Amino acid sequence: MTSLTVQGSSVTTPSGSSSYSAINTRTTLVGGPSSAIQNIFAQITGLQPGTGNWQGYWTYPCTAAVNVAISFGGPSWPISPADFQLTKISSSQCVGAFFELNTSGSAPNWIVNDTFLKNVYSVFRYTPAAVGSPDP
Repeated sequence: MTSLTVQGSSVTTPSGSSSYSAINTRTTLVGGPSSAIQNIFAQITGLQPGTGNWQGYWTYPCTAAVNVAISFGGPSWPISPADFQLTKISSSQCVGAFFELNTSGSAPNWIVNDTFLKNVYSVFRYTPAAVGSPDP
């Protein structure tokens, strides 16, 4: 992941090998380093850190339309505000679909899943191995 914007503002994310991402079609959410996830939610008014079962997640007012876009070195791909919203935990608070993920060893720092993939056309090729998407 080379860049990320929230509400039109650039968010600081790790660079170099710390920016490596795995595209995963078997799960729903987007996980990333704690500092980057905190930077994402800092752009949203009314955020609160999740507690209890929601620790590592962030909540925000459901009335907020959160606009996120991700780039992997090429075009910037927007994520629908509806896809950014994971669930409602009260009549006014929602949980975001990005969560804190602390990996170790050779695992990439970012796991990018259906929250992102629902917003792009993806092409997967077995031989030679490749993943791609047409321009937005």
